[in-house]
Amino acid sequence: MSKNFNWCYSYADLASKVPRFKGIAHYLAILIDILNVWSIKSWLPSFLGVDMILTERADISETFVQQQWSAGRHVCAWTVNDLTEMNWMRQTLSIPVLTDKPWLIDQMTGHGKKI
Repeated sequence: MSKNFNWCYSYADLASKVPRFKGIAHYLAILIDILNVWSIKSWLPSFLGVDMILTERADISETFVQQQWSAGRHVCAWTVNDLTEMNWMRQTLSIPVLTDKPWLIDQMTGHGKKI
């Protein structure tokens, strides 16, 4: 699992500080979150027949990308707003990225105005 795990079902906020449920329901929602991420990283893409995995930048690793390529799937990362991270993903991993800062692409390729 990623260190920056996104708790989609168990927490109501992006910072994972406001539980969506109370008591045992909260812990069941955490279990659903864990099973959800496990299924996405293991059997669900094959079951659905997907060609590309679009995943949050914190979930990207060389191992993950290699596993997906071995299974015939492409990987795309979102939202990559750090130039160093973008360089690593584009040049080392050879995967496309989505960003809120498109001018970083120009910096990375040497085109356009430097910030």
